[in-house]
Formats: sequence, structure tokens, C-alpha cells
Amino acid sequence: MRIETAAALMFRVQEDPSALALHHHFQKFYMANRDTVPSDEQYEAATRYVSKLTAIKFTQANVVAILGLYPQARILLAVMGPDESAVHEALQFAVAHFLLSCRWPAADEGLDVHEFTSLLRRRAVEMGLNTLQGMNEFTEPAATVESVVDDSFNVEPRHEVEPGDQAREFGLFIPPKQPSLLSRLVGKVREMVQKKHFSKLVSKARAKLAEKSAAKVASKVASKQITDRLDPSV
Repeated sequence: MRIETAAALMFRVQEDPSALALHHHFQKFYMANRDTVPSDEQYEAATRYVSKLTAIKFTQANVVAILGLYPQARILLAVMGPDESAVHEALQFAVAHFLLSCRWPAADEGLDVHEFTSLLRRRAVEMGLNTLQGMNEFTEPAATVESVVDDSFNVEPRHEVEPGDQAREFGLFIPPKQPSLLSRLVGKVREMVQKKHFSKLVSKARAKLAEKSAAKVASKVASKQITDRLDPSV
């Protein structure tokens, strides 16, 4: 989920007038589904995803609370389910913005995602969360940082499995970058615009061809009439 600057948006609109129409389409979608709430199964799947992504031990209650601050991610999760790339991007944004007040790094920024998630985990520990056992770089929250969340964010590490097994189960996972829902829709809109433009070009070409053909026929008729008048036998 990217948030454009006003300057970048104005430049993009000049290049592609359909950009605002696409935004209107998204806003209609979100408004139509503004009261939609994910199921327990969807929240559970989202919890597994962000925990595996960041190696932070989120609980389902944590994810429900966080997505209360990011309704677009909640709506996408409820409507599209937990397996869509657009939902993954929305969850990434929600977690990054909640913990660090920034968006998730884009693939073209050249940032080491492992270093970024390490910073996420440090901040999570400072806020009272625990990292997953076997990947716990930080044993205690920083003494100078006060917890900014309630007791529901204090999570005890799991002890029912061996640390090595749990580390393998929740190994840091960086999902392959896939085209976002926005980029796919932009591509479709551009394709429609290009097809419409091509259709207009074809229509103009046909009209010009018909005009030339008519001119040739008229020229031949006029030439024949002049020849007939010059022919003594006529």
C-alpha cells in the first residue's frame, strides 16, 4: 500500500488521466464494504502471516487491535481473504506503520528487508511484544522506553516445542514480490484506453481509405466522360 505525495499524484494524473477514475473506483469499493469484518479464520491466517513475516509473536487479539487502526487492510482481508497479494501488502503496511510510522519498503528501494524486520522486532520488544523463540535478538525491552500498549500486548514465549523446531516453523519469510492489485487495475485501464485509442485510429484510417477510394472512382468517371465526349463515334 503506497501513499503518494501530492506532487507525484499531480504528475501522474497529467500522464494518465484515468488515475483519478481508478481512485474513485477504489473509494467506492471501500465505502461499500466499510462495515465488513473478517472472520476468526481470516484473522487467524493474518496473524500467522505477519508473525512469520516479521518473527514477532503477534496474537490474534493484537492483529484485531492493529487492523482497527487500518480499516482498508481490514476490509481487504474480509472481502478478498488472507491469500491475496493485495492483502499481504496491506498487512505489511499496517504492521510497519503501527510499529515504525513508515510504510513497508518497496522492492525498488534497495533496502535490506532483513535489517528492516530486525528494526521492527526491536521496536516490538520496546512496546511489550516478544519475538519468536529461536529468533530472539532482544531479551528485554529497553529500560528507557515506556510501554505504549495495554496488557493484551504482553505475550509469553512458547515452551511447548523445542527452540530449533519453532525457529524452523517461524523462520523469517520474505514473500516474493507480486504485482499489486493497484498495478494490475492500472494496467487494465491503460489497456482499455489504448484499445479505445486504437479503435479510433482504425476508424479514421478506414474513413480516409473510403475517401480516397471515392475520389479515385470519381476521377475515373470524370475521365471516362471526357474521353467519351472526344470520341467521334459517340
